[in-house]
Amino acid sequence: MATIRPSILTEAVAKVLPCVNDKHYAIFQGCYLAIERDIRFAGTDGKQIAEMVREVEKPVVKAVNGVASVRTIQAAAKIANAIMESDGEHSMLIGIYDGMFVAQADDFRLVAPLLQGDFPKYDAIFPNRKDALGVAKIVADKLTGMLSRAALATATKTGEVVAELGATDLGFRIGQKDNPDFTESAEVIVQGEPLTRNYSLRQLISAVSTIPEGNEAVLEFGAPNKPLQITFAGDPGWRYASMPMLSTVEQ
Repeated sequence: MATIRPSILTEAVAKVLPCVNDKHYAIFQGCYLAIERDIRFAGTDGKQIAEMVREVEKPVVKAVNGVASVRTIQAAAKIANAIMESDGEHSMLIGIYDGMFVAQADDFRLVAPLLQGDFPKYDAIFPNRKDALGVAKIVADKLTGMLSRAALATATKTGEVVAELGATDLGFRIGQKDNPDFTESAEVIVQGEPLTRNYSLRQLISAVSTIPEGNEAVLEFGAPNKPLQITFAGDPGWRYASMPMLSTVEQ
């Protein structure tokens, strides 16, 4: 068991669970959590990935991990909301014991079985920063604006966007290179080599729209078969990844 702030569970519901596919596919239908010196929530629908990491107030004696259903995490978050609305400062216990997920605070106690099955190996899903081929740093507000304008050009299309990282700039394009429906670029801080990747525009907007204004977003591009990882310094526990799309759009 670990002691956490109740707000951690409400954050997990807001940032991680929207990424979990709400249909009951066998590969994944829950939220992965790992508790060590910190607590980690992660979710994926097979294409986009979201993760949140937060420090725990008291470290656990033994590291544990497992997959809890979406309904279980949502129920634990309701407990968190209930005690956050009461007077005084509160904390809650969360843990995994003997195949069960446990959450407890004040007079509330939730015990639910973990999901059983083969789930993604999360440590392998996220790219290592040393493996990044190109890195772009851009103010999140500017990035959101570019993606939002790109979305206006693809309202009746598939929503695919081409990201082009140059020597000093980052651009987004909708459509063919010689005759695009939309193209815009901005000067950014770049490390690494120029590259081009195709992504789901909806996924990118979903990620960057949750970054508070004024923060610098960091986009780390990996190999063609590795996800784009997005982070920002204002919240070291926030991380988002989106897999490149296989597409016939000219790069």
